[in-house]
Amino acid sequence: MNASLSLFSFQLQKESAVPLYQQLAEQILALAEGGALLPNEKLPPIRALAAHLGVNASTVVAAYRALEQKKAVYSRVGSGTFVSPIPREEL
Repeated sequence: MNASLSLFSFQLQKESAVPLYQQLAEQILALAEGGALLPNEKLPPIRALAAHLGVNASTVVAAYRALEQKKAVYSRVGSGTFVSPIPREEL
């Protein structure tokens, strides 16, 4: 895994009106847009990221799915979730 969990300093606000999965998706997208995550870079496994953040795995699954719908990430069964190589301007 290229993306080290220590790289990600996500700040999820559990008391926020914004759902946790949406907060996570927005932060991952910001990292990708800012160049901290490179195209085709593997994101942390769902369970590992959930444990790291202290959230349910379904929260991470929802965040990854939301990002897939925006074509910001793609998944390979058995391999994980990766940052999309599509330039952001085209999304």
